Amino acid sequence: MQDKVAFVGFYESNHISPVSQDIVDLNKHFQRRESLFRSLGLLPAFIAGKSVLEFGPGSGHNALYMASLKPGRYELVDGNPKGVQETRERLAAYSDSQVEVHQSLFEEFQTDAQFDLVWAEGCLPHQSEPLPLLDHISLFVARGGDMWSPQPMEFPTSLKLCVVCSGIVFLLPLETFISRRNN
Repeated sequence: MQDKVAFVGFYESNHISPVSQDIVDLNKHFQRRESLFRSLGLLPAFIAGKSVLEFGPGSGHNALYMASLKPGRYELVDGNPKGVQETRERLAAYSDSQVEVHQSLFEEFQTDAQFDLVWAEGCLPHQSEPLPLLDHISLFVARGGDMWSPQPMEFPTSLKLCVVCSGIVFLLPLETFISRRNN
């Protein structure tokens, strides 16, 4: 467990959030986010009215875009207290959406709720065991829901994009995959 959370402990003991983006031009930031969503084949209109669970919002810069898409329910999970605080403050300042931000390590997060979309962007590179983590995160995908976990280009090719369709988790490219049925 200590290996899995060493970086979170460092952030907490130093009261830092390592995530920062320039959002002075919020419209430009939203254009970048929309471009990512569309390049993944995830149309922004899909989010409206849906339930969304996001893992690893960092300091909440990208969460502003997701909140702007007006999900019916939007919850976020992050283990870094400073990041959680900044996410809450950023969403309160820029968004009129009701958002719940949970402070929890990903692998310790629990809820009985299921979500139409589970979003875990860039969450895997610092994890010592990414596949069990993806397995845990996939538990929160509702029947017929989707899970997306786009990763940075330097992350191993076999784990660059994780998508859940109809309860099956695919790690793309398809040279590696795992499956889970949400019964």
